[in-house]
Amino acid sequence: MRTLGNWIGAGIAVLALLASGCNMTRLAANSTVDVFATAAPSFEKESDLELARVSGLANLKVIEGLIEVVPDNAVLLELTAKSYGAYSFGFFEPQLEQMDSLSDEYEALAARAVNFYNRGRTYASAAMEMEYPGFTAALDGPLGNYEAILQEVEVEHASVLFWVGFNLGSAINLQLEDPASVVDLPKVIATMERVVALDESTYFGNAHVLLGVAKAALPAALGGDPKGAQEHFQRAQRLSDGKYIMTDFLYARFYHAQAVQDEDAFTEILEEILEAEDDLFPEQRLAQEIAKRRAQYWLDHSDELF
Repeated sequence: MRTLGNWIGAGIAVLALLASGCNMTRLAANSTVDVFATAAPSFEKESDLELARVSGLANLKVIEGLIEVVPDNAVLLELTAKSYGAYSFGFFEPQLEQMDSLSDEYEALAARAVNFYNRGRTYASAAMEMEYPGFTAALDGPLGNYEAILQEVEVEHASVLFWVGFNLGSAINLQLEDPASVVDLPKVIATMERVVALDESTYFGNAHVLLGVAKAALPAALGGDPKGAQEHFQRAQRLSDGKYIMTDFLYARFYHAQAVQDEDAFTEILEEILEAEDDLFPEQRLAQEIAKRRAQYWLDHSDELF
């Protein structure tokens, strides 16, 4: 059986071949994309966080390098958008929440996380542009234009649209002091509402989760709505049959700790996360392990929230 390291090594070898000017560059690149797309679930099943952290970075540059050869491969664009967004969320954000937000180290890591999210948004937008010409200009333009093109998006593109909203929203969340970033929050909400309308089960109901986070964390003037947030979180829990515990973590962290300040419910949910069986959702073992680690941190530091 090939390991993640085998796939990375194979990808690097292919890139070296492509750089040599081989006439089969596009064929080789597209074949490699198929390999990476097929192998990607093995990364999501990884239980060793350090292995995932180190190998994930190498993997990113391999798949991004392939875009230089086949920039019109929609599968590759979505895979790269997902990889940058998921890596930043999974490995940079847990570090950031444990750091002094006024420190130089925090500022540097936050800038790096934003850079990853921006790359992810760019690749997801490029994939959407292939199917819906004018999408990128609409995303960068007035809200009304963007809302109009969102209505053209069809169900088969719900997953890549999700990564547009995820990466854009995650970058904004790390730049809330910047009015130029916050002004795009309505686009994030519109994106996730469209994903929900197309296929609410996309990525285990995560569009509902992001809407829940936004409505729990934002003031009413910017769309905050604690009751609406709770409904989104609970809907996402039902869509994954309660197996995807990252949803539970974000529910506790943003709804119970921030929106309604319910320490008892917060503690109960985090303890349940830590007690979850390792094989509860084996296809998403990496996300489960990250959720457990973050749950443990906030159980140990709940005095910072209440």
